Formats: sequence, structure tokens, C-alpha cells
Amino acid sequence: MALSKLGKICGSCLTLIGIFFFSLSLADAATPQVEFDVSTFAIEGDNRLDAKTTDTVLADFLGHHQGLEKLLAAAKALEEAHAKQGYAFHRVQLPPQTMNKGVIRLNVIAFKLGEARITGSEYFSDEHILQSLPSLKPQARLNTHEIARELLLANRHPSREHIINIKKGQAEDTVDAEVKIKDSRPYFGFVGINNIGTEQTGRVRLTGGGQHTNLFGKDDVFTASYTTSQKYPEDVKQYGLSYSIPIYKLASQVSMFYSSSDVDSGTINSLDISGAGQ
Repeated sequence: MALSKLGKICGSCLTLIGIFFFSLSLADAATPQVEFDVSTFAIEGDNRLDAKTTDTVLADFLGHHQGLEKLLAAAKALEEAHAKQGYAFHRVQLPPQTMNKGVIRLNVIAFKLGEARITGSEYFSDEHILQSLPSLKPQARLNTHEIARELLLANRHPSREHIINIKKGQAEDTVDAEVKIKDSRPYFGFVGINNIGTEQTGRVRLTGGGQHTNLFGKDDVFTASYTTSQKYPEDVKQYGLSYSIPIYKLASQVSMFYSSSDVDSGTINSLDISGAGQ
């Protein structure tokens, strides 16, 4: 009796399993995979690539398609191509659309700069610091290559170090920049001592000078120094002047130098040796 009931239960289970798999096969048959041909891509939005580069990137995604996987891959490839050219804050979307003679639309969205915030600065104003990073303007398209070049030049400043962090912006489709500053007073003096002199003029050299790293408010650096002999100060007189000014918009710097050396080495083999140079 028990075996008979068990047989009926097992038979019912097998029947239910059969019905389940039959239902799955009907569902698969009811939703066939989408097939279509792609003859060209129409790029909308803020595409920063030229036509030739765009066509090269998307060439592998033309032709017959089954499903949307390759279209999503095409969008990702175009996005990665932007990143290689410095546009790391551009995104490429596959928008909802109706197939029209093999034309697929891709939309490029630029996440522009919403806000640039300065933290940590004690001796330089926010406006002054942002002048050294001209890419960080509100609503600007950020290019990481340009930012890197500007940051390299800005960090040559003797009294200031910069670190830039980019994060999601508060406004839609924006990013915000935080510029962390570690700075010091833009003017200082210095003294030095070494033993690079000669027996005739004295081994010990004394050097003193000063530097201003924002002389005319343009991050321009002026340095003046004077070197003499500790033993014979009247025989060794060396002056040095230098001036440099950055041109941030061109990621360049102009520098000028002047030096004057007047050294009297005394008498050697009945010859008076002295020299002055500029």
C-alpha cells in the first residue's frame, strides 16, 4: 500500500518537472534573440575624436549582430578611445532607438567641471592658485593630459605643492576638483658654507642670498646671491642673479640668469693672476 502511494507521488513529481521544462522551452521560443545589421554609427553629443579616429575605433563593430552585446562593446571602445586622448570624463551611451537602415546612434556625454575648491593654502589666494591651473575653469571639459602638464609646471614653484583630486560633482553630469595645497612663505634668505676654494684664495667659501617666489604676483621667482672667501674676502667677489616667470597657458617658463665673478689669485711664477667674468 505504501509503495503504491510512493509510486503515485513520484509519478506526479516527474509530471510537474516535465511541465516545468516544457514551459521554459516555450518561453525561449517566444523571445527569440534580436538580429540586425549595422552599416554605420551616428555619433551624437560631445565627440572629441576626429572622424578618422572614430571610424577606426568602430570599424570592428559593423556588420551582422545578434543581441546588443557588440553595440555595448562599441560604446565602451569609443569611451576608452576618449580616455586615451585625455578625455577620461566623457561617457558614451547607447540610447533607446529604432533601427533605421542600419544606422546606430551613440551619444557622447561630457562630465564638465562644476566646482574647483582650494584647501590648505596659507600664503596664496584661491584665485592666484587657480591661475596656475587654467584647465580648472567652471563648465570646462577636463583633459587629463593638459591637467598633468599644468600640474607639472605648477609644482616647480619653490613655495607651493599641488595635489588634484577629481570626484563626482554635486550638479548633474559634472565633476568637482579639489586642489590640496601645501605652501610656505614666498620669501626667505639663505646662507651656505663649503670648501671648494683654492690655497691661493682660501678653501672656505661663504654664500648668502635671498629669494622671492612671487615677486610681482605672477609666481615669478627672483633669486640673488653673493659668494666670497672666508680668508680673503677682498679677493673673491661672486654675484648671481636669476629671474623666472611661468606662462601657465602655454605650460612653459621663461628664465633669465646673470652672474659676475671677480677673483684675484695672487702671484704665480712672477705672474699676477686675477680675473673677472660676467
